[in-house]
Amino acid sequence: NPTAFFTNNLLHITLRTTLSYSSACLILNFLAISVFEKIAKEKEASDTMEWRITMADGSSEALAPTEARGCPGIACVALKGLVVGFVMKVWNFLKKAWDLGHSDPRKVIHCLKVGMALTVVSLFYYLRPLYEGVGGNAMWAVMTVVVVFENTIGATLYKSINRICGTFLAGFLAIGIHWIANRSGKEFEPFITGISVFLLASASTFSRFIPSVKARFDYGAMIFILTFSLVSVSGYRVDQLFHMASQRMSTIVIGTSLCAVITMIICPIWAGEELYMLITRNMDKLANSLDGCVADYFNDSGGFAGSDKESDKKLLGYKCVLGSKGAEESMANFARWEPAHGRFNFRHPWKQYLKIGASMRDCAYCIEALNGCVSSENKVSELAKKHISNIAMKVSSDSSTVIKELAKTMKTMKKSTAIDLLVGEMNNAVLELQEDLKSLPNLFINRQPQLPQESDDCPENNNTKAEAEAVALMDIIPLVTLASLLIEIVARIEGMVGAVEELAGLAEFKAAGDRKANQNQTTNKVVPDQHALRRKQFSQYTCPRCNSRYCSLHCYKSHNLRCTESFMKENVVGELGQLGPDDETKQKMLDILKRFHSEEEETDDMDDDDNAGSALSEETIQKVLSGGEVSLDDLSTEEKKLFQRAVVSGELSKMIKPWDPWWLKPSARTISFSKEGSQLIQPLVKDDESMSPEDNSESNQASEIPPGPDTALPPVSKLSSTKPSPSLAVHLVDIIYSYCFTLRLYNGDWKSDAIGSSMAVLSVSNVLGQGGQPETVLEVLSYCLEKTCSPDFKHTGGLQFGLGLIDDVTSLLMLGTPALLCLLCDLQRMVQAGERDLKSEKPRKLSRRTEIRNKLKLAERKIYFIMCWVHEQTGEVWTPLAAIVTAEKSSALSYQSASRPGKAEKKAEPKSKVLIQEIR
Repeated sequence: NPTAFFTNNLLHITLRTTLSYSSACLILNFLAISVFEKIAKEKEASDTMEWRITMADGSSEALAPTEARGCPGIACVALKGLVVGFVMKVWNFLKKAWDLGHSDPRKVIHCLKVGMALTVVSLFYYLRPLYEGVGGNAMWAVMTVVVVFENTIGATLYKSINRICGTFLAGFLAIGIHWIANRSGKEFEPFITGISVFLLASASTFSRFIPSVKARFDYGAMIFILTFSLVSVSGYRVDQLFHMASQRMSTIVIGTSLCAVITMIICPIWAGEELYMLITRNMDKLANSLDGCVADYFNDSGGFAGSDKESDKKLLGYKCVLGSKGAEESMANFARWEPAHGRFNFRHPWKQYLKIGASMRDCAYCIEALNGCVSSENKVSELAKKHISNIAMKVSSDSSTVIKELAKTMKTMKKSTAIDLLVGEMNNAVLELQEDLKSLPNLFINRQPQLPQESDDCPENNNTKAEAEAVALMDIIPLVTLASLLIEIVARIEGMVGAVEELAGLAEFKAAGDRKANQNQTTNKVVPDQHALRRKQFSQYTCPRCNSRYCSLHCYKSHNLRCTESFMKENVVGELGQLGPDDETKQKMLDILKRFHSEEEETDDMDDDDNAGSALSEETIQKVLSGGEVSLDDLSTEEKKLFQRAVVSGELSKMIKPWDPWWLKPSARTISFSKEGSQLIQPLVKDDESMSPEDNSESNQASEIPPGPDTALPPVSKLSSTKPSPSLAVHLVDIIYSYCFTLRLYNGDWKSDAIGSSMAVLSVSNVLGQGGQPETVLEVLSYCLEKTCSPDFKHTGGLQFGLGLIDDVTSLLMLGTPALLCLLCDLQRMVQAGERDLKSEKPRKLSRRTEIRNKLKLAERKIYFIMCWVHEQTGEVWTPLAAIVTAEKSSALSYQSASRPGKAEKKAEPKSKVLIQEIR
């Protein structure tokens, strides 16, 4: 082939030419190197200097120059230097790594946890059954562990939840859009997929610019974009898209779950606790910086700052506060994702920590300006410094004390009882500082040289005076700047106090220690344990009895009641004993006492005469005798007073015939109900005058028994899905007692005052009124007896009345289920009537009416549930319960007597109290 022959010859010629040219270049380079080396050696030999040393005997000796190292020596030295430098860098790196791990071992533990998580998740690749179970997508689990595992639990949960939600949401949307595109045909499928990717990716990217989304769901939005794009694009070429998406989702769930379990079980690091510790540390640093700045300014020898590195570190602690904003925000964001742990509940107010951090930074900015003022080159006279040094130091000391007290409140998570006092002292110190600043110009004016009066018009004297005023002003400016910064710091510390108090309210901090909560309400009254904070500076006196220190007479009077009363009594007795009264003085005192007692007796006699002489008017008497009705408006003013006095004293109750309870009548034993709960025998009242007195009395007795349910009662299983509590029998005793109490109180006529009757039931019953859940009969009887003997119902008869009500409870239980159903129906009607009357009235307080109506509705539902439960019980249940009530009656009586020993002592105390005694 001519073409091939020509091509081969051309290649041979080109190759030979190239080789010849390369050989020539190598020869020329070798010759040039040889020439240059020879020239360099000759030049080095010509430039070599001769060094001679003069010996002690005067002779000289020439020093032979050392031979220069060749290229191999230089290469060895350079290689050695590189190796040594590399080893030193590695050593320094390892040393820094060791110091880092030694200072915070949690970082080393975190590295080990990451390695453990990757090792465990790699088993899905190494083990054949696990690998086949995830369909070869185990790498997604490994990638999930790498990108999700963080140092704190909050950060790990934040990324895990965002990754799971973003993956699932994007996967479902991608599968749905793929299904729609697949149904649309091959022509429209790429367009639908591309448009959906464009729209959703753009919308998700825009959402990352929204502050609220960026703070919590930024990572989830990014994962959404990634997953949706991968699944949508893969779905165009992959047939089993749903299977692939489900396997990837399962591997992501496996990876995130593994990360969450390991980070929460093995040495957990909570972001919330880290934020809490950061805030408390910054508070301590802020207090130390404030103290250090002011002490360094007013201390000649360097004071707090000095040359000590630790002191310098404390002085510049405010910089840590200024640089912690980013860490606080990230920790607060991660803490929201964490479950309840330690002293922090699930919905702990982490946002409030950001407010506290912001208020601390406001204060730190002022301290930074204060530090610049301290390090300023403008010198201030020692006289001016001395003038405000004490009060400025006191302001800084009080301010740092307030900050440390806030840090203590944060550490203990208990409300401080001394913070108000400390803030008050800080504000008082600020007022004193302002007063000293007002007197500062006078200090310099008084020290200026006095010029002759006749030379006031001289220009030289005017210039001298202006220069003196300028010098005085220059001396005042730095001090005024320092004082104004201190005042501003105090104002910003009050903002910190408000933020911490708001956190204490939101997080429900407990009261501090064993200190009682009965703090004094007035501002001028000082609490004794708060005075302990001021003992070091102000307490100059000691109590002669308990050796407690106090700062003033008011403080002494409030520190202990026993000490003050005994001290005052001894002083009064001593003074009276020194008077030494004679017989004439004693006689005068006796005359005064006799006259006082005689006036009291005369007053009592006059009252008796008035009561005896007072009577109804003749018109009222005639109206009563004629059989007419007398209303309250028909009485005169005096008669109304007498009537009201008789009502209060209980004299009218003797005129009312006592009510006979229906459960004590023979007809109560004949009540019967059907299985559905309807009453079988209804009382029939006839207005026939021909009825005998015996039949009429029996009819009246039957009509007094309250009717049973109007409709059939449903089973308890329809009212509640859970099994009834065994304590319902105890609750029934409580309800029966309240019913008997109300009917006895209103003499059987609760319809005359339905609202008052309903309120009486709620007042006595723990189950209906307070929503209580008593578990024993003794607990029920004790509570009911306590309410019966309370001051609200003291006119009912007290303890004896309550014991009679317990007998009524026993009687009703012995009657069985029919009587109990009638009782509960009557009680339900009473509560319903109270609701209707309350709705028709217009009381003044609408909120109180709403509260009572809600209680009545709840009580009505409880009564109906108890009624259905009672209907399902057999008759043999109530006899043992009645026996228990009878047995617990004596126990409740003894418990009631033991729980009220103080009243008996109080009643016996006035009898033995001596009002007047002779002092000898």
